[in-house]
Amino acid sequence: MSTPTYDIPKTCKAGVMHNEGPSFTLSIEDVPVPTPGPNDLLLRLNTTGLCYSDIHTMEAELVTPPMSTFGVVVAMGANVTGWKAARYATRIPDGVSDVVAGPIMCSATTVYRSLVGSELRAGDIACFPGGGGGVGIQGVQLAEAMGFRPIVVDSGAGKRKLAMECGAEAFVNFKEVKDVAAAVVEAADGVGVHGVFLGAKIMCIGLPNKGTVTIGADPTLFVFKNLTVKGTLVGSMRDTAVALDFAKRGLLKQICEMVPLKDLPEAVQRLRRGEVVGRIVVEFNA
Repeated sequence: MSTPTYDIPKTCKAGVMHNEGPSFTLSIEDVPVPTPGPNDLLLRLNTTGLCYSDIHTMEAELVTPPMSTFGVVVAMGANVTGWKAARYATRIPDGVSDVVAGPIMCSATTVYRSLVGSELRAGDIACFPGGGGGVGIQGVQLAEAMGFRPIVVDSGAGKRKLAMECGAEAFVNFKEVKDVAAAVVEAADGVGVHGVFLGAKIMCIGLPNKGTVTIGADPTLFVFKNLTVKGTLVGSMRDTAVALDFAKRGLLKQICEMVPLKDLPEAVQRLRRGEVVGRIVVEFNA
């Protein structure tokens, strides 16, 4: 069977950022299609997940842009081996669509690594602050599939509906309760979340704006509770393969709102305002 070839255009549509920093703007423009270097792949993108890390990059708070894109190889550098045109850069199981697979490359891989690192066991309760967002809702699905009991802390009817549909045992709306911690304890059999019992691990995934959140407490708290607070950043290729296998078995569902590329600027602003339920995925071919 012959290898497909592609007529690569000179330009393509792209989201272009201006005025990097808190007041950045985004527009859709024609840009040159890059030529791959000797060690590079050129991909034709089908979809990309929109993550708050993208906003951190545009606000000049992250140096390296994140990536949750999904597409096929259309050109390769002279030194590249192991890939072919028309193939995905990562092996995708049969039956897993672009819409489901795209966000897995970032959000599901990240939260799977965190769940493994938490050392929770089947039957334990896992709490997901922000669990109605793109990373959190993948965590809810994975937690249920791994035998944990997920509780979500977030706000809004849409996020409550999605969280409960994806397997959450309870949803605590932080805008409607006076004491969020007490509400979580009540939802967790009146005892509390296993992640903050003695000898527990609290996994930090989210990236707040610089200077807005700090983690600090009396050291005796950490000593007497044998407590670990641990940062976790994305995962390995093996973690991605495991997350994709969950999707193949129907345990990671579509949690995305699909938008065409032309609507990317407004989608970014909606994400900044906290109005997105689940994950926005941008379609490049719509």
